[in-house]
Parts: sequence; C-alpha cells; structure tokens
Amino acid sequence: MNRDVENTQERPVIQTRRNAHVRDSARERRSADESSQARRSGARRSSSSSRTRQHPSRRTATQANHHTSRSAQRPRGGVPVAVVLILLVLAAGVAAFVTFSILSPRVEEAQKEATAAKSQISTLTQQLANQSKNNSTTSDSSSKSDSDKKESSSSSSSSSSSSSSSSAASTQEGVDDPWTKSGKYTSGDTVLDGEVKAFVDSKVSKDSMSREDATLEVYKGIAWSDYVERDSAQKPKGKNWRSEFARMYYENSCSGNCYEFAAFLMYCLQYLGYDDATAEGLLIEFESGSWGDHAVVFVTNTDGSKCMCDTARGTNGYMISANSYNMKVQDFTSE
Repeated sequence: MNRDVENTQERPVIQTRRNAHVRDSARERRSADESSQARRSGARRSSSSSRTRQHPSRRTATQANHHTSRSAQRPRGGVPVAVVLILLVLAAGVAAFVTFSILSPRVEEAQKEATAAKSQISTLTQQLANQSKNNSTTSDSSSKSDSDKKESSSSSSSSSSSSSSSSAASTQEGVDDPWTKSGKYTSGDTVLDGEVKAFVDSKVSKDSMSREDATLEVYKGIAWSDYVERDSAQKPKGKNWRSEFARMYYENSCSGNCYEFAAFLMYCLQYLGYDDATAEGLLIEFESGSWGDHAVVFVTNTDGSKCMCDTARGTNGYMISANSYNMKVQDFTSE
C-alpha cells in the first residue's frame, strides 16, 4: 500500500522530467533546423554573390545580347538632331544672303540698262515722228502749191468759150484710163493721177472684170487698209483737202484715217468712171446718241441710185443708201 503510494507520488516527477526532456529535444531540433536553414541561406547568398562577381567573359549569351542591344540604344557622343537642323537653316540663310549680295548689283545694272534702252527707243520714235511730220508738211505744201497753180490755170481757161472748154477737156493732160469714155483721167494733180492709176490697176483688170466688180475690189483694198491717226491729218482744212489727204494716204503706205480713205476712194471711183463721186466730211449721230466727225464718199451707182461708201464699216459700207445716217455735211473748203 505504501509502495503504491510512493509509486504514485514518483510518477508525476518522472512524467515531468520526460516532458522537460521532450521540450529540450524539440528546442534542439528547432535550433538545428534554424542552423541548417541559416547555412543553406548563407550558401545561396554566397553562390549568388559569386555569380555576380564572375568575369564578364563568363556571362551567358542572353546577357551579352541584352547588354549589346542596350548599348546600341545609348547615344555615343552624337550631335542632337535639333542642333543639326538649326545648323542647316543657318547655312541656307547664309547661302541666300551671299547669293542676293552677288546678284543684286547685277539686277540693278540690268534695270538701268533697260531703262536707258527704253529712253533711247522713245527718243528715236519721237525723232522719226517729227521727221515724218516734217516730210508730210513739206509734201502738203508742195501739193497745195501745185494744186493752186493748176486751179488758177483751170480758172483762166474757164473764161474762154464753152466750145474751146470742151475741146480742152478732151485734150487735157492725165493718165490713160480704160474705164472712161475719153480714155483719159486727171484729178488736176499729176502725181496723184499716177498714184490712183497704180493702185486701181494693181487691184483689177479691165479685160477680166466688169466695172461693178472692179469697183468692189478697189473699195475693199482701201477699206481693209491700216487705220492710222496722224497729227497732220486730224481734220481737213482748205479747198484742196481732198487731193492733199488722198496723197497722204498713198504716200504713207496706203494707211490713214477716215478722211484720207474717203479722199483716195473718191479719185479711184472717178478713175473707174463714177464722175460724180465726192468725198465729204460729216457730223454723224452714233447709236449712243453722241455726234462725231466722219467722212464718206457720195456717188451715183450704175443703177442710178444715190449711194454712199463708208470704208469704216468694211464691206458692209459698200454702196449703201445715201440716207443711212442722221448726219450734217461739213464744209471744210471755207476754213
């Protein structure tokens, strides 16, 4: 009984010791585990450190390629693109400035030369115009002198009898004229006679044309001439204006204004047998309602109708009615 009591008292002590031993064993195992883990962790760190410190030649191909690509992306001391663009712009500006500096004086010299050439041309043109004006004035004065002489001789002959007058008319000086009954034509100016004959004969042929066809060809030759306004022929004056303006037309390469056209056409129509053809200066009313100076030729057509020829209208002005315009005849012979 007592032994059992003793055994019963000893059991808790033994059990306590066993528990303490178990706890110590657990602590030792944990300590061993921690030491093992620490050694393994240290081994990993040392291995990683050794790999990190290994020679560059032992790096893997992937690491080398990665290093190469990153190195290629880094600029190695290159000039920035913006700086290059600025330098190019500055170079272009300098080149433009140098080019302008070189060419500018040459352009100015060329402009000066062109201005001088224009001035010379203007001067020459003015000189030619003055010379032409002087020649025309000289021609007008000589024509007027010749006309006055012939008219004075004509007036003296008119004082004779009508029979002697008709005889003189049949034997008067002039040019051969195949279009008139007498076979002779004269305007009273021997120079003008030759000019009229030369112009008409160059346009028509007696052997191949009727008088009507020949008249139309002569009219077109004058109507299609160059229209030119000359200071000396702006407006007629004097009783001999028709012969003066007719000669100005022919002697200026068959060109002139409406007065010159009408005067020369009058003598051509007379050469073609239209004895009553007469050039007249007019004041006519235009479609706009204003009035202006003009000149036409009044003539009796072959059918007996009273007509006018207006060269300013081209072929539309050939043998139109004498009453085609609202007009007033101007008398220049008294001026």
